[in-house]
Amino acid sequence: MRVSLGIAALCAVLAVTPVTAQAQAQETAPNFACQTRSLAVGSAEMNGLRVHCSVTGAPAGDQVLRVMGDQLLPICEVNLTDGSGDCVGAAFASAEVGHVVAVLEPSGMQFEVVGQSVQSQPALQYTPIPPDDGGSTL
Repeated sequence: MRVSLGIAALCAVLAVTPVTAQAQAQETAPNFACQTRSLAVGSAEMNGLRVHCSVTGAPAGDQVLRVMGDQLLPICEVNLTDGSGDCVGAAFASAEVGHVVAVLEPSGMQFEVVGQSVQSQPALQYTPIPPDDGGSTL
């Protein structure tokens, strides 16, 4: 009788172990990777930033990877396939691009891409040249 109880207990432990391992695998955090690169905009008053973010291992319920900045519209967004996706976009601003995060939707899990700037760069100062008084010395 003791042997059959021991075997029954061992079978119960083995039956529960794969479920527990599967539950732990589902709880692991997704892998985010983001690269940023400054863009040469060609204007002294504008700044640009190219963003490329990817995610793997996102929870099954998450369907979209969205990269958001300080602007109203997202920098980029992509539908996830089997918990993975790549998102590429660009952001432009007159002073600095600002805070940028990658967000998984609908869970709202976030990954910081570009943090808040501690010290903002001053805008380029324009000093007009006074008009010529008409007395050319050439």
